[in-house]
Amino acid sequence: MRIECPNCKKGYIIPDEIIIGKNIDALRCPNCSVKIKFDSQPSPMQSKLTVKSSAIKNTQQKKQVQSATSETQPLKKEHLTKRILQTVKDLPAMPQVVLKAQEIMADSSSDVNEIARLIETEPAIATKVLKLANSAFYGLSGKVTSIKHASVILGYKNLRQIISIASFSTFLGKSLPGYGFESDDFWKHCLAVALSSKTIAEKKNPSLENEAHAAGLIHDVGKVVLEPYVLKNKKKFDTFLENENETFVNAEKQIFGLDHAEIASEICKRWNIPQAITFSIKYHHSPSFSKGDFLSHILHVADYIAIKCGIGYDSDDVLYQLEDGTMDYLGIRTEDISDIMSIVIESTAKLAE
Repeated sequence: MRIECPNCKKGYIIPDEIIIGKNIDALRCPNCSVKIKFDSQPSPMQSKLTVKSSAIKNTQQKKQVQSATSETQPLKKEHLTKRILQTVKDLPAMPQVVLKAQEIMADSSSDVNEIARLIETEPAIATKVLKLANSAFYGLSGKVTSIKHASVILGYKNLRQIISIASFSTFLGKSLPGYGFESDDFWKHCLAVALSSKTIAEKKNPSLENEAHAAGLIHDVGKVVLEPYVLKNKKKFDTFLENENETFVNAEKQIFGLDHAEIASEICKRWNIPQAITFSIKYHHSPSFSKGDFLSHILHVADYIAIKCGIGYDSDDVLYQLEDGTMDYLGIRTEDISDIMSIVIESTAKLAE
């Protein structure tokens, strides 16, 4: 409302909310102190403008609140699932040296010179291959002097496994505090599952030895992708685990709409990992849904053994149990588990030196 002093003629703009509805009909002029009388009741037009102005202001405030809330509220499960899957698409491709090495070693006409030349094109992997070849695990400490030498002495089977370990060690050698893995615990767990899978395959189905080792090595790769999302939703996980007495895998499904095994299988597809390995990784927590896939059952038992060995730490270790019938399906007895545990503990220690 605009008012004017009858004495000094100075004009003032008074906000309506200061006077309307408050029985104020006069104010002293700040300039000459003369009383300025006015009608405090707004005209119909003023009322409409006031109401409209108030409505606009309320709408703007409401939008601001909604905008701020949308930024702080967690994403809906389906949106979160899409975001996680997009993260998988953004991952770098598998090192080409691994894929090429697999092709060469699968070719019966290839020779050690060809594989040696390939590995030497990747200095970082070549260094790790030599270091692993000279580890106590292979009993050749200080005896392997070149990639070609390693290829001749170790043979294709061992070389393939060494190349896999060397290639994935950096990607998997991370701490995952959301899952309870600190320092190199996660990497040791992956190694233990790879060695456990390989040992079971050697005893029960030697033709699956290489696939079992590779599957064990990357079976939990999905956790690397989910880690930041787990940390961001840590309170939800803690509440769910405490109230429901459930495994971490079930918590993932409840909160994200998928679990790390499903994410791992998606990563395998991006990396062009053989279908048999991809399939077994997807069902390594629930092999009964794999329609009798032998490798899925091997991976399931191998994961269980690694956890029971106490190598690394897994958030599921207290509640993690073997599915009924898994040991019978593989033909494994309780005493076999103890023997495999001894092998895994010793072998992992040597490889992790």
